[in-house]
Amino acid sequence: MPPALTPALSIKLYQSKQNVLTFNSTKGSAPRYIAPLLDGHLLPHSSSTSSSLDAKLVPGSSDWLRVDPATGTGHLDARRQFRCKTDPASVFFVRFEGIVRMGEAIQKIWESSPEAKTTEYGQGRNFVTPVIECSAEENKWMETTVFIGWGRYVVEGHGEERRQAVEYEIFALDRS
Repeated sequence: MPPALTPALSIKLYQSKQNVLTFNSTKGSAPRYIAPLLDGHLLPHSSSTSSSLDAKLVPGSSDWLRVDPATGTGHLDARRQFRCKTDPASVFFVRFEGIVRMGEAIQKIWESSPEAKTTEYGQGRNFVTPVIECSAEENKWMETTVFIGWGRYVVEGHGEERRQAVEYEIFALDRS
């Protein structure tokens, strides 16, 4: 029987729309976007009681996306770090690769277009494979777990108050 997906975590990350770097072509290859992250969190799934998973993004994280113009597929390389809100010694390093189909709705997000709107989970085949490292013993189970996630883009507010984020629901592969 194939593995089941068990809800494990959620990650929400706010992008710096002013500081997104767009390279139309680098070294003769596909366009690249680099989106620095301003704020965000790593939270346990709502069924969990673990307070050690309530963690805040530490500055220095970015999403790196290279878009294959032949297929319209973005290849994500992301690295981010979090610190637990209740125990500052408890830290997390989350890296993942993923893919996203760069349709019109998602392209507007990456370009910070005023026409950008919140997308649905999985829209544009937005899938990631997180690998998690952590310092606290109680969270070491994450280092031996295979995760898969699906994402959506969230647009909040209007005008100068407008923010956009990428939000992931992360599932553990579980052999029930």
